[in-house]
Amino acid sequence: MPVVEELLRRYSVTFSGRVVTRDIELRGVKMKKHDRVICVLPACNFDPEVFPDPLKVDFDRPRKTILAFTVGVHSCMGGHLARMELKVALQEWLKRIPKFSVKPGTKIEYKPGGVIGPKALPLVW
Repeated sequence: MPVVEELLRRYSVTFSGRVVTRDIELRGVKMKKHDRVICVLPACNFDPEVFPDPLKVDFDRPRKTILAFTVGVHSCMGGHLARMELKVALQEWLKRIPKFSVKPGTKIEYKPGGVIGPKALPLVW
């Protein structure tokens, strides 16, 4: 479902912790063996060379690999289930709730942290 993939690309939150295995300098940042680092993998979903106009939600965007649940051997085992849950939740919400939109003039602000979500989302029916 392209809608789910685009929403996960734009709004996903995956923080992956790692431990540095050897002293290294990466782009001017020195890290020592046993340092802990956090990788904000969804930042890759905002690369303008891969996703033109990356802040825009575009349900017609050509499908490309996103890092909502990482990829390869470190891929989240529950990623497929999470996608299905999101698809069903959206389908059921749209089936049951009257036509709605975000209240005009609303500036949506997000809470920072390990789980990102809007502080408020005023809807009008």
